[in-house]
Amino acid sequence: MLFHPRSRNRPFHWGPLALEALPRDDAMIARELSRPIAQRTGPQAEASPLAASLAAYQAHLEKFAAGDPAPARAPVPGDLARRAADIKGAAYFMDATVAGICRLPDPLAGHDHAVVIAVEEPRLPEQDNLARDWIVPSANAIARLRAAEIAISIAGHIRAMGFSARARSAPAAGIDLDRLAVLAGLVLRHDCRLSNPFIDRPMAFAAVTTDYGLAIDKPLAETALKVNPLADWLGINGARSSRERRRRNRRPTHLSLYPMETVRRVERPTTVILDDEVPRVPKRAAFFQRALHGDLGDKAKAERSRFAFKTPFSWSLLQMIRALVPHQDGPVAATRAPGLADARANTMAIKSLSYALGSDLTGICEIPS
Repeated sequence: MLFHPRSRNRPFHWGPLALEALPRDDAMIARELSRPIAQRTGPQAEASPLAASLAAYQAHLEKFAAGDPAPARAPVPGDLARRAADIKGAAYFMDATVAGICRLPDPLAGHDHAVVIAVEEPRLPEQDNLARDWIVPSANAIARLRAAEIAISIAGHIRAMGFSARARSAPAAGIDLDRLAVLAGLVLRHDCRLSNPFIDRPMAFAAVTTDYGLAIDKPLAETALKVNPLADWLGINGARSSRERRRRNRRPTHLSLYPMETVRRVERPTTVILDDEVPRVPKRAAFFQRALHGDLGDKAKAERSRFAFKTPFSWSLLQMIRALVPHQDGPVAATRAPGLADARANTMAIKSLSYALGSDLTGICEIPS
């Protein structure tokens, strides 16, 4: 549905929404700084079992929000715009809704820049979908977790390049995430709420404060909410068009963004599989493991432990992935929740939940022997 011809070569760090087409105004900085800083609040009580589960996962990730930078600085570009493209590209790679950069109004712990991440809350499932009761009280927790994991990933990326950085996903002394979102040009204060012309649902914010110099974004002008409707419908500059956004919002929440329901299905895979002859191979026989044990030579053995993790960004991701592995399993509740006897309804609910959490495609199958 991104049929605008510029879609093919749209710079990735611009993101999917046409923020670059919105008017900007430096005068909004003084206006925003004249407002009182938002008061800190304590940890909020999670409204549902799902929200509590998400908060527990976020707590595991928060262990990587701060840390010591690498002892030597990487040979980063001197061009601040090029640096900003790298950092914003990382945010959009991790599915941020929008990302921007601003100067901190007051330097904090030697940090003078902030990378601001916004993630919109997921769509709410339909009234007859079991997942609605799960997601309605958890929508903000879902967005908070996703914004936090992006910020934590980027903070680790910057620290791995030898600069100081800290992810901030909750109110803290000197940190007003709403204010930073305005200063970074992601939203505009309008009718006592934070608004963006391309985003209809509430958003959660997270930020990375850093001493890594970056090109900054200007705040949105007061007229930014009045977009050109034809340009928006077409997807100006290759951005996600309002036509595409409407298509996505009309699809049932248990379906992916892709029309997989139109693809022909069969009972058995069309590749011949002789179930009784499929061998069970020990993990030690897999080539990645063989390389780790030296079967493929010394070079493969040395590279096996770092080949996918030797860039700053992938190293940052690896830390969080490893931290979550021990939590892939856990105790099962002693009693089962009522109303879950309908397999079809359960399928719709699980798929809706998976897409709310950011899945691209979710399918369900029986587990073969």
